[in-house]
Amino acid sequence: MSNKSLTLSLSAFILVLLALFFFLQNYVFDRDNRIEGMLSTLNNAIQQKDWTAAEKTYDDFNKIWSKGKYLIEINNADQDFSEMNTAVKELKSAIEIKSQADALISLTKISGDWTNFKKLVPEP
Repeated sequence: MSNKSLTLSLSAFILVLLALFFFLQNYVFDRDNRIEGMLSTLNNAIQQKDWTAAEKTYDDFNKIWSKGKYLIEINNADQDFSEMNTAVKELKSAIEIKSQADALISLTKISGDWTNFKKLVPEP
C-alpha cells in the first residue's frame, strides 16, 4: 500500500469517525431541541414554585444527560464538563429542598454551559 493511499484511507476513516460522533451527539441531545425545551420548562416550573413539575422535568432531563454526558465530555474541557455535572447535581438538591434561588442559579449555569457545549468548537 502506497503512502498516498494510506493517507487517504486514514483521512476518510477520521472523517467518518467525526461524522459519526457529531451524529450521535445530535441524536442523543438535540433531537427536537429536547434539552432547551426541558430547561425552559424547568425554569417556568421553578419560577412558579411548582416543585412537582420541576422534579419530573429534572428526572426527564437527567435521563437524557446520563445517556449522553460522555459524548459531551469528549468534545469539551474536563473542567467545563465537571462544572456542568456539578450544576446538574446542585439543581437536583435545590429542587429537593425547594430553594428557588439556588435552583435558578444552577439552571442558569446549566443553560450557559449547554449553549457552549452545542458549538462545534466550544469556548474555554
